[in-house]
Amino acid sequence: MRYTENRYGKIVIPKRFHDAAVEKLAKYEDTGLTPEKIYEMDRIHQEKCAEVNRMKAERDRKKAEVMIYLDEIDGQIMDDPVAVIREKVEEIL
Repeated sequence: MRYTENRYGKIVIPKRFHDAAVEKLAKYEDTGLTPEKIYEMDRIHQEKCAEVNRMKAERDRKKAEVMIYLDEIDGQIMDDPVAVIREKVEEIL
């Protein structure tokens, strides 16, 4: 919940929110974080989420390649099919 309002270019806390706003401010101050640090944490979080999504997409792409490969070798006689599959899985991981 937001406790502040912008009234004609000035930020104010309506009287009905004073107690709650003071409690919220105290909790915020107890964290020791500045607004700049919070924005930086959010930026880093967004970057890491994007990185994880890229990694998942790459893993899924490689997994699909292995499935296609396995479909292509299906029915063929191989000396050690488990070793071939293990090798392909290790390439993904």
